[in-house]
Parts: sequence; C-alpha cells; structure tokens
Amino acid sequence: MWSVLISLLLLPLPLPGEQAGEIRAAVLPMVELNSSARQQKFSERHSESIRLQLTGRKGIQLVTPEEVGAAIRLAGIRSKAELEDAEFLKKFGASTKADLIVGGTFSYFGTVALNATYFDLRVYDGRTGELAGWTFEQADRVRLATMTISSPAMEQMERMGSHLAAALTGAEKIKQQIQTGTRILVLPFKEGGEDVYGAALARMFETNVADAGHYLPVLAPSERMDTAALRQWAKRKEVEFLFEGEAISNTEEPSVVRVTRHELKSGLTRQVEQAFTSDIDLRRVVSNIAQQFAAGGEHIVWQLDRFQGQPLFSTPLFVNGKLVVGVPGPSMLGLDPIRGKEKWNFSQAALASTVGEYFHSPVLWGEAIAARGPDSPAIYRRHISDVKKVFLAASYSSKSRVSALDTHLVAEGDRIFCPTGGNEVVAFQDQDGSRPEVIWAYSAYSKVGIARGRMTKHLLVYSGNGRLAAIQMEDGKPVWTRLLPAGLHAAPLVSGQNIFAACENGERFCLKLEDGKTIWSVKQEGRSLAAPFAWDDRVCFSGEDGQLLACRISDGSQLWASTLSSSPRVALASYKGLLYVPGTDGRLHCIQGNDGKLEWSVKLGTSLHCAPLAVPTDTLLADPEAEPAPWTERFDHAIYVTTIDGNIFALGGNAP
Repeated sequence: MWSVLISLLLLPLPLPGEQAGEIRAAVLPMVELNSSARQQKFSERHSESIRLQLTGRKGIQLVTPEEVGAAIRLAGIRSKAELEDAEFLKKFGASTKADLIVGGTFSYFGTVALNATYFDLRVYDGRTGELAGWTFEQADRVRLATMTISSPAMEQMERMGSHLAAALTGAEKIKQQIQTGTRILVLPFKEGGEDVYGAALARMFETNVADAGHYLPVLAPSERMDTAALRQWAKRKEVEFLFEGEAISNTEEPSVVRVTRHELKSGLTRQVEQAFTSDIDLRRVVSNIAQQFAAGGEHIVWQLDRFQGQPLFSTPLFVNGKLVVGVPGPSMLGLDPIRGKEKWNFSQAALASTVGEYFHSPVLWGEAIAARGPDSPAIYRRHISDVKKVFLAASYSSKSRVSALDTHLVAEGDRIFCPTGGNEVVAFQDQDGSRPEVIWAYSAYSKVGIARGRMTKHLLVYSGNGRLAAIQMEDGKPVWTRLLPAGLHAAPLVSGQNIFAACENGERFCLKLEDGKTIWSVKQEGRSLAAPFAWDDRVCFSGEDGQLLACRISDGSQLWASTLSSSPRVALASYKGLLYVPGTDGRLHCIQGNDGKLEWSVKLGTSLHCAPLAVPTDTLLADPEAEPAPWTERFDHAIYVTTIDGNIFALGGNAP
C-alpha cells in the first residue's frame, strides 16, 4: 500500500499553464533531404514557422525550443537521421514530457531562382515513439533573391498548420489505423548522375502511398546491406511490400519516374512509371504514382492532372461519346472517356476576370451542352457535335448576385432552370437559336437550390432553413410549400412520386411529391452533406460522420447501416447493385447496395465535391470513334469524378 502511495506522490505535476485535456507537443528540427539546396539556413526558419502555425491553437501546448534543444543534446544523437529513431523519440518524449512529437523533412525542387519547397511532417507518440499521423504540403515560389515566401506559399503553410493541428488532436484514432496497416519499406530512389532528389522522392512517395492506402512505413536500416540481406531484414520486420524507385532524366526521350513494388511473400512485382517535364513537376508525378499503388489504386484507369492546384467542383457529363467537364477558364472540356485525351475545348476566356473562374456542372439541353457562367446566372451552350453552330448566351440580372461553388441545373424540354446562387431560381426558354428568354423567376426568403432527380411537371426547390416548395415548370407558381422541422444542408431527392430529404437535426423524411405530406420518417445521427439516393426499392441517407442508412422505400424500415471513413458529399451514384460514394477525405468508396459492405475504396485527392458518373464500358465502346484500351477488357463500367485539388479521374469497376 505504501508503495502505491509513494508512486502516486511521484507522478509528475501538471505543467505550468497546462489545461486539462491539452496535448503537449514538441517540434523537432526539420531535416533537409536534398544536398543540392542552397538554402540550408531555412532549416531553423522552417521549424520556427511550423511552431508558429501551432501556437495558440486550441488544445495544443508547445514544448519550448530551449527544452527541445536540451533534450536533443542529452540524447547525444550523431546525425539528423536519428531524429526519427523510435528509441530516441521515447527518450525525448520522457525528457520533455511531450505527449506527441512532430518531426519532419523538407526538400527543394526546381531552379535556384524559382522553386517549390515540399514539407513532409510526421507525428509520433511521445511514450512509444510509434508513428501516429502525418501531413504534407508544397509551398510554391520560394524566391532565393528576397528570402521571402510569396502569398500563395503563406496560404499553403497556414493550410499545413491546420492539417498538422488536426493530426495532433486526432492522433489517438489515426495511430490505431496506421499501426494496423500493411508494413512497407521504401528505399531511396536512384538517379542518373548526381544524387539530388533520391531521398526526397523516396520520402515523398512513402508518405503519399501510406496516406492513400492502409500502409505503415518502416524505417530503413542505418547500415548498408546488399539486396539479399536487405530482403531478409525486411521479412524479419514483417514487411510485405518493398518499393524501389528511380528518376531518369533524358534529353531526347521523355524523362520518367519509375517505381517497382516487390511482394516479399509471393515474389511478384509490379511497375508503374510516369513522364515528367521538369524538376518542379516531380511532386505531381510521384503523387500520381503513389495513388496507383495504394489500396484500390488498381481501379484507376486514367488521370488528368493539368488543373492540379485549381479546385474542381464539376460533376462530369457523358454525351455523344465524350466526357464533358466544367473547368477553369472558364471552359467546358470534351474528353475521350477511354483515355482522357482532350477532344474539344469550349472556352469563354472573356469571362475570366479573375484566376480560377470556371463553368459549373454541365447538363444536356436539347441538342446542346449547357453550363452556368462563373459569376451570374447566365447560360452558355455548345452543340453536342456541330462546333460551327453558335448559340447566344442566356442572361439574367439577378437581385441577389452570388457566385456559387456549384450550381445544379435542370433541363426539361425547351426550358432550363438555374439557381442564381442567392434566393432566386430562374427559368430560361429556348428560342430556336435566338437568345433564350427569361420566362419566370421564383424568389424565396433565403438561399435556394434545386432538388436532384428527374422532374417533369413540378420543380422542387429548397432553402437552407428547411423550406420546400413545388413550383410549376410552366409559370413558376407554387403548388405547395412546407417547412421541415430543421434546416437542409444537402439537396433533397425526387424519385418517382416521392421526395427524400435529410434535415440537419438527424430526421430523414419520405414525402409525397403531390402535396409534400409525410409518408414516413426515420432518425440518423447529425446532418447530411450528400443528397439521399434511391435505387430499386430502397433509399440511402448519409450522416456527417460517414454513416450510411438504407431504408425500404415503401415503409422506411431499415435494411442496413454502415460507416465509411468520412462524410459522403454532394450525391451518390449506382451501377447494377453497386453504390459509389464520394467522401470529404478524398476517397471514392464502392459498396454493395444490398448489404452496405465495402467492396473497395481508393484515395483520389484532398476531397471530392461532385457526384460520380457511372457509364457501361459497352456504351463507351459503341461510339464510332472509340478505341479500346486494356482496361476496357478488365472492367464492365467506368466511374468518373473530379477532385478539389484539380484532378479528373476515370476508374473501372465490375458489377457483382
């Protein structure tokens, strides 16, 4: 008993100023990975910059730089590489009483005058030294001449600080996921000639592939080993995959990054390579290759990354054998859906008053593809096949001119219905080639949008305060209105004669389309960021924490429930019993529609803000201009999505 009391008395007292529930975090010096960099003195500046990004954040208390320096000297480490050694981290954590430790690397890509700085930060458990999280960011346009970071780079640093803070506060949960991952070993990449980027590329690939898949990186041995000894060492460490990479710079042929994955148990290998045009392009290329090796990466059949860094919110459209996407410019791109090559570009450069303006999700309106303009509810059109046919733009002077991230348009017959981004919905009518006319405008008391789903007689509109209104497509007059018990964040869905709506208080409704009266309702946790989705005899609702709830349409009885890694976003899609769910964590999930079980999942970017588009492979190949690709023999349908960080992806799937 006395020993217990003595042990209690010897427990460390709370640190001065430490609040209950706070995380005590230490930031180690940053390690530079490429020896050719001429800005070594930025090492301390980068570490201090990261500390500043964490200073003042709720729930985080920082170990002082003096305490960090004293603990490092006490440990007597001989090289910066030892800063990530588990034994050192445990001693350092005990010395500084740090719950979590932030370590990391930085590397430079590009020329001396204009380059990009890549930061790779790791979070470690201060008690065990185990990896508990990570984040990475690229700060662009660091100018050596002035030793200052431009405004875009400062924004990127602030974003990195937010991501790092989230990694610290969520470390306990993230650590459990990481530590149960498949063990991988990534060796330094080889280069022809001077070794400039080898270690930096390996680190970049390691974090990207671990972030995109369910992998646990293993620290390489410090001593030199031949290939056979290294493989034996890796097997003892229970490593399943060993990655080797190389960057090959050519003058006459395209320069490439090539990565080979070795499965140590089976002896099988897989190789992926991608061309790059400049050193500063390496970050993008390595990230793309990592996605191919991530869990689910075998479903990626092509990727268009020319808009990387510019957000895409556009839901793709398949029409006349082309994949059409609204992109910055503003432009509409017509792509070969099998290979992702550009076939045509419908641009309105005169509208681009600022960088980043783009057309919203396109829709088919008669014989034209239509999209809303960047700032006002104006409609621009391109003929589906005759590029010479010109359509005059439809325009409307809105009382509440608001630039919306995405505008869901509905076309029916000779009319197209467009939310202004404010509290109005406008109806345009085609005039046989002349400028379309505004035939009515519906006004609400708050921001209004259009429900998803097929509507032929009545248009269902909704407001964030929970008000629904069915209005006549003919004249815009309300047929009925209803105020739900709580607000709506996601669009309702019209399916047949039913309306499905998800309120922010967790109530989920099935209503009659003819009068808005309740047929049934169920409860689910929290608000929804995605519209309900109906198929066959069932409807699926989603929650902000990743929950999915499938109910029978006839009576609302629960069929199944499951939980994904993040909240579904915008809307779902289906193909022959499979559901495709875009997530706020950048993952596209494929789940079984009959029981909610996960088929596969793949990380595509920072976040998905679109509805997936599923197209049968036979439909793609039916176009006279279509040329088969190897993937068209492996998959019976394709899924197309865009990402917040500016990528367009095509993925393949097979129906059960």
